[in-house]
Amino acid sequence: MNLTKAFRVAPALLLLSCSSHQQPEGTRQTTPAVKEGVARLSDALHECHERHGVSGYVQAQITIESGGGVSAVELDPKVAGTPGGACIREVLLKQGHFDVDHGPIIIRYPLLLR
Repeated sequence: MNLTKAFRVAPALLLLSCSSHQQPEGTRQTTPAVKEGVARLSDALHECHERHGVSGYVQAQITIESGGGVSAVELDPKVAGTPGGACIREVLLKQGHFDVDHGPIIIRYPLLLR
C-alpha cells in the first residue's frame, strides 16, 4: 500500500476519557492498532480527496468498540457537513476496523489527505 499516494499517517494520537468511556489499560498497544487500521483505509480516504477535493489535515474523533468496529465519527467543523466530510465519515464508519481487544475507546486522529 502506497501511503504517500493517499496520505501519511500522522504520529499523534490522543486517547480521551469521559464518564462513559474510560481509558483502557495497555494503551501502548492501541497506538499501533489505530495507525494500522487507518493505514488500511488509505485508498478509500484518497478517493474522498480525489472526488471532493478534501486536502490537508482533518481531525477525526473515532469511537472504537471492543470488537474493533467503529460506532461513531466526528470530524473537524471545516469539513463536517460537506460532501467530502460525509465521504470520510462513511469510510471510517463502514470500512474502519481496528485490532483492539478492549473498548469502547475514543481517539482523536489527524488524517492527512492529499
